Amino acid sequence: MKKILKNLRVKEVLLMTGFFSIGVFFAASEFEQLWQMRTIIGLLSTSFLFLGIYSFNSLCGLKEDKDNPRLNFIYGKKFFLGFVIIFKVLSLLGFYWLGPMFFKLSIISMILWIYYSWPGLGAKYIPIASSLVHFVTQIIHFLLGYLILQQYSLLAVLISIYFSLLFVAGHLNHEIIDYKADKLKDIKTNAVYFGAQNAQIASLFLFCLSFMYSLSIILFYPSTISFFLPFQLAFVIQGLIYFKKYRAHFDALKFRGSYRSLYFYAGLLALLSKGLA
Repeated sequence: MKKILKNLRVKEVLLMTGFFSIGVFFAASEFEQLWQMRTIIGLLSTSFLFLGIYSFNSLCGLKEDKDNPRLNFIYGKKFFLGFVIIFKVLSLLGFYWLGPMFFKLSIISMILWIYYSWPGLGAKYIPIASSLVHFVTQIIHFLLGYLILQQYSLLAVLISIYFSLLFVAGHLNHEIIDYKADKLKDIKTNAVYFGAQNAQIASLFLFCLSFMYSLSIILFYPSTISFFLPFQLAFVIQGLIYFKKYRAHFDALKFRGSYRSLYFYAGLLALLSKGLA
């Protein structure tokens, strides 16, 4: 069972569902809303969406990933093909039940991720294009959560952009982790094409940009200050950790563990600020 869960990339799936969840939390005004049937169906549908996305990504990258020390535990083609079909069908059924808007957004997300993973031709193999897919899809995933409890709003889109910037910054750091394996297979990630050091600079720049962007949202929407404050504090601590531990000898894997923990706890504090935790 442990190996199956590892193949399905359950840890990454839980991380990705965070964008949906924080959309729900931001939209919620009462604790009881988090346990409504629509919210639960939305969470399950989103989880199935990401399980399908990661299964399809593994299916497309079987030949490449077998030489990646981080991913060389994977099963074969039949395993992933079966789960791709199961998870995508379950996801689409759930979003169809939620309504036309959710169904359409989930279809767009699936198409973008299929394009991202497509062997040899997908955005995964095209510098910058991969980051654009990451940016757009995380906006969609945030809105899938937000729209369950609230109507579309400009503020929701603006906040979704903040989390998309964080995700793109984090994924650039992730590409540095896989730099050697991707370069060996001639996979043109941003890190391989522009160089690991430049990817590191770009990642740090986007983390900084997300911080400045959150300040601009607060300027126009002062009521969001309590929501953003924990994330801004996480960024400050992240910066201190980088300069103290990783500036001279950068370790992308350990640095990722540090900022993931910081932003996770920031999310919990953001919930407390709304009185929902």
